[in-house]
Amino acid sequence: MNDFFIRNKKITFLERPVSIEERQIADVMETYSKAHREQNLPLLISLFHKDARIDSFVAGGTVSLDEYIDVTRRTFSHLTRIVFRDLLIQVRVESKYHADLKTLSTK
Repeated sequence: MNDFFIRNKKITFLERPVSIEERQIADVMETYSKAHREQNLPLLISLFHKDARIDSFVAGGTVSLDEYIDVTRRTFSHLTRIVFRDLLIQVRVESKYHADLKTLSTK
């Protein structure tokens, strides 16, 4: 996927997402940004697989989803910037004609 930037609370891609998978990924990134902007923890949680390992500067390293939820719950109102590095987005192909974007996780 192409590089992107978050400006004025909106994600801007260097190249417009074109394929179905790229649009799904863009939707997930927009939802992630919206969840943080609105401090909507249930929406944020819905983006992660239950076994996700998340690299979090605020949490001090790689943490489980439960640890990430705990830290995020306590720090939501203090977050001023979201940075994505080494982002791994997993697309599970369910058939040769359909791919379903289910999870967002980081290495």
